[in-house]
Amino acid sequence: MHLLERFANKIKIILILASMNTFKRYIGIDYSGAETSESSLSGLRVYIASANELPIEVKPPPSTRKYWTRRGLANWLVNELQKGVPTIVGIDHGFSFPLEYFDEYRIPHRWQFFLEDFKSNWPTDRENTYVDFVRKGVVGNGSARKGNARWKRLTETRAKGAKSVFHFDVPGSVAKSTHAGLPWLLFIKNELKDKVHFWPFDGWKPRNGTSVIAEVYPALWAEQFQRDRRTNDQHDAYSIVSWLSKEDKEGTLSGYFLPRLTPHEQKRAEIEGWILGVESDRISNLVRQSAKQQRLVEPLTAIRHSPSDQPVLNLRMLIKFFDDQSYGEGPIRNARHAASINAVLGEELALAVFSNYCEQRHWPIEILDGPVTTGFSTGPRLDRWIVITQCDQRIHFQAEIKNWTSYSLRGRPIPMNSGEVELRGQLKDAWSRRIDELGIPRDKEARKVLEPMRHDPAWVTKPLLIYWEPLNPKGALDPFIEVAMPVDCHFKRLSVFSASIHVRNLLSAGLEKINAPMPETLARMSILKDLVS
Repeated sequence: MHLLERFANKIKIILILASMNTFKRYIGIDYSGAETSESSLSGLRVYIASANELPIEVKPPPSTRKYWTRRGLANWLVNELQKGVPTIVGIDHGFSFPLEYFDEYRIPHRWQFFLEDFKSNWPTDRENTYVDFVRKGVVGNGSARKGNARWKRLTETRAKGAKSVFHFDVPGSVAKSTHAGLPWLLFIKNELKDKVHFWPFDGWKPRNGTSVIAEVYPALWAEQFQRDRRTNDQHDAYSIVSWLSKEDKEGTLSGYFLPRLTPHEQKRAEIEGWILGVESDRISNLVRQSAKQQRLVEPLTAIRHSPSDQPVLNLRMLIKFFDDQSYGEGPIRNARHAASINAVLGEELALAVFSNYCEQRHWPIEILDGPVTTGFSTGPRLDRWIVITQCDQRIHFQAEIKNWTSYSLRGRPIPMNSGEVELRGQLKDAWSRRIDELGIPRDKEARKVLEPMRHDPAWVTKPLLIYWEPLNPKGALDPFIEVAMPVDCHFKRLSVFSASIHVRNLLSAGLEKINAPMPETLARMSILKDLVS
């Protein structure tokens, strides 16, 4: 074949491959949270590439400023994306905050609301405003929306080396760039509306032909590409563009829009955001080892109790102490001892009350002796496997027990003599403090009950949350209810039991005391008796 003809065929192949790409342009931004929105920042770098052109650096429009400003970059992005050319933009800063932040400040799980709420307290897009001005209280109200460096998003725990969006003043920190960049994401979103897809908040799979803006972490790919004479900031932006265009040309980029996450992890990531290109190592392990793990499940035996293991519970005193705060010499004295008493009773108190509830309904119940884990050395662990037989079906509940009381964080006193209307309101309020509008537990320690645990494949499994607190979504004195889960959750329903409500019902029925299997509590009391006589 003639040399010119072979060259022409190669050009045709390149053009065909380019036409198959999901995107026509790729933009990589290494962000900077330094100084103000109008400052010329050497650390703010932008690279661009097209389907058939290599990455080049984009300089800011001609002006007295040598480098990009955050305000100038946001306006440039809006103008570029309004042209309608399918473009993917990777930006190196956090797009949202950890779930603990949402729980701490009772922020609805909607990204638009989060951005607006953040900007109202952290107005880092204002003229002459440093991030540190808000941190120190000079501008805005940063103290009202303050994070904790120990809080991490799920995606940060899966991306090697990634730091918390609240971890300021350390090498490799993204805290300043995140706090400086979030108001500009809101600006871009409001300007472009449905012309751009913010991944994954607008959905995991972008529509064909739509431009996408995603969070990236260039440290994942920087070593794949030769550095040449680029600065660190230039090379990070270059690496973002090079990786995006390479993966798109190879037809693998779209796969990264659907990371391998459990339904519950996916739901969490829709709130916290996700770093494009980060996969779930734990889920990969589950896929590779699922058959092996199923074979390794050891048979568990039921815990048997003797009559000597069953002390008598004084039901009225339990309510007065843990709910009413009227035991003894009043609330101050109660509060001083509540945590210690709760520690002695442990999980057995709520578990014993739940056992009594099942026995009253003639549901055979077994508490299995053994761990409740995912099958790996790391990851969530629950408290008990509880087997209940209902209508001749054995259901294995993977149970998490929370013996939180009126003294616990976000707890409230609920007096025993509350009127019917008042009590209904108190029960509904307690429910909303613990469970969100989708039926998902607000507290991280309780939310893990939705993670599927390793079990015998023949089992029928369901999640069960056992609270001490009196709570009910409708304000009813029904201690055991089931809540429908979102369609993408692994489990269809979550069972929730309130020990306090059952105790109150027993009192209303005229029962003052019950026998309860609590061997560990008796052992602790025996040790205390030996230690202090």
